[in-house]
Amino acid sequence: MCRSNFGTRIITGAVTATSTHDTGACCRTGRKLGSGSGMEAIQGPAGPRAMTADFSGEDMKPAKQDHELHHLYRTVPRSASALPLVVLVLALAAAGVVALPLWTALASGFIAAFAVGWISGFPFRKLVLAAFSGMKKVSRVAVLMALINVAIATWLGSGSIQSLVYYGLRAVRPGSLLAAGFLASTVVSVVLGTAVGTLSTVGVAAMAMARAAGVHQGLVAGALLSGALLGDRLSPVSPIFHVTVQSTGSAQERVWKRAAVTEGIGWILTLALYFVVQSSMKSSSASGGAQNSFLETMAGMWSPSPVACFPPLVVLFLAVFRVPVPWALTGGIIAGTGLGLVRGVRWPEIVWWWLKGFKASTEAASLDQAFSGGGLVRASNVVLLLLFAGAFNGVMESTGMFRGVAEPIVEKLRSRKAVLLGTMGLGAASACVMSNQLMSIIVPAELTRDIQTGLEIEPEVTAQILLASGGVLSPLIPWNIMGVMSSEALGLPTAAFAAFTFYPFVVLALTAIQAAFASPRSDSSCRKRRTDEIEEAEGKG
Repeated sequence: MCRSNFGTRIITGAVTATSTHDTGACCRTGRKLGSGSGMEAIQGPAGPRAMTADFSGEDMKPAKQDHELHHLYRTVPRSASALPLVVLVLALAAAGVVALPLWTALASGFIAAFAVGWISGFPFRKLVLAAFSGMKKVSRVAVLMALINVAIATWLGSGSIQSLVYYGLRAVRPGSLLAAGFLASTVVSVVLGTAVGTLSTVGVAAMAMARAAGVHQGLVAGALLSGALLGDRLSPVSPIFHVTVQSTGSAQERVWKRAAVTEGIGWILTLALYFVVQSSMKSSSASGGAQNSFLETMAGMWSPSPVACFPPLVVLFLAVFRVPVPWALTGGIIAGTGLGLVRGVRWPEIVWWWLKGFKASTEAASLDQAFSGGGLVRASNVVLLLLFAGAFNGVMESTGMFRGVAEPIVEKLRSRKAVLLGTMGLGAASACVMSNQLMSIIVPAELTRDIQTGLEIEPEVTAQILLASGGVLSPLIPWNIMGVMSSEALGLPTAAFAAFTFYPFVVLALTAIQAAFASPRSDSSCRKRRTDEIEEAEGKG
């Protein structure tokens, strides 16, 4: 095999690569170099041809001139790369102290990243395009947040959620809500392959049940999210799972086989924990007589019926048949609107629900609190948080500042144990800094690819590590896109349920123990497999 030394610069998911020295005769035949990292530097008979990508995310194209390439792609000094992260951490702490919205902290981090990039020589226009590119990546999520809030308001106004809660409380006692929610969320997430879709259907109804029955909302939300995370990362139809497999170059079957033991043990331990907590809560749960009285009050106020449960079930049905979540939610909104019209609600009132949310007006304060919410106004802070997170991530990624902070750490990793634990740390850090569950998988996989290859660490081991670090911690970070979506679907701030989401912590601990103490496969088998892969790659070349 031939190797070449490349100077790289990541630009919104693409990489610019220029050859810095002769790569040998075997590379002069037009073979693609640097495979696996997203870069496509082609070495042909005429010499190296630089490939560049615009900040806007367009396909790579040949550079016009070398001096132009040098002007566009400068390097941020490593000492300055950490400054935006420091500003972000301080701003987050300040926002927590003085109760400012989280988007103000992300805005501060973005301004710092933009300033550092500009001072380091990146053109102002290119930095603006990088910020807009980052915002564009989260625009779909912002639309999804708006749809979730409109759906919740519509279902509350039409009586759908009230009907689900009514029949749910008749079937499941409040004292069993933790374990029941965890199990139901697990099953639905494995079928749908997405935590957001699960929390937007099962989660909405279960949280309404918790509010109505007076069960600790943080605990119920934690149980629901814990169950949803299993299918979100390991379902055969999970996008996160397939991104991880592709990023690490591993085989699906091997990843499932490795993850089955650790994740299975973690799932059983988590279920046991919720049973223990649930048992300690039974004494404080409402009595049977009080619950029956509560159900009678609900029946008198909203006249629950099986037909009224239909709109949220439309979302679940469409998602099972692989309809994208935004379109599935739109179907649920249409069904809820139709139900409201049938029940005599006029269009102006329904539109008001969409804008301001539904506000219950009964004689019982507990019912008013349990069955009010949704609306686009409520989603405004969340949309701002997403946009500034996207802009910050776009600038940090395109200028290479995150790599500037991470690469010195990676270079110090020497042993197998250090690399695996370091990869876990990078996954968690990526989830915090880049505010994106996907980037918490892709970035650590790319940063540690060479050193893991050198130590002959199996790709499926890396995949398991990444799924159990940034992949599972993202929903617990308030400014992470996954955390924002989970918080909106559950109707609680992340801080209210993070400590009660046991599954991520259990899986993280088990995976760290496995990484620290598990023995690698024999050197001979590793070398044989690596040799076979190299020969196969060269044969295709």
